[in-house]
Amino acid sequence: MARARTPGIDGYLLAYVVSVACFALLPVALAVLTGPVHVEELFGILVVMAVYTTVCSAPFALVAIPVVHLLSKRCETQAGQVVATGAVTVIVVGSTLAVLTGSAVVGLGVGVLTACTTMTGRAAVIPLVRRPDVADFRPHERLHP
Repeated sequence: MARARTPGIDGYLLAYVVSVACFALLPVALAVLTGPVHVEELFGILVVMAVYTTVCSAPFALVAIPVVHLLSKRCETQAGQVVATGAVTVIVVGSTLAVLTGSAVVGLGVGVLTACTTMTGRAAVIPLVRRPDVADFRPHERLHP
């Protein structure tokens, strides 16, 4: 069987870092849009949010990254893998927060927002995925999966 076209452990870790950075930038963007702020305040918000996001998202990432990898192994396209990443994120984060807060609206809202950032992180590592060589192509594998 040909190797799976996934980014590997280093790619998933980089995708996690990118998604944490994207999530941490959301309050910074909101602060810039709502009024005048100083650069020092923006930097403080960014640092606090990056640490907070990393601590809060690590347990979810430990569950979701292996699930995403297992689901993505059979997916032919990178776009499909990005969508699978978003779907797993909505399910894992959304359901957990819905149970913890007792509100499906909060769970779904935070789940979708988190899915957008994780999909951005997964899309950022598409260039790290090994492209199949001509030698990897075996027509009989496509006929009999």
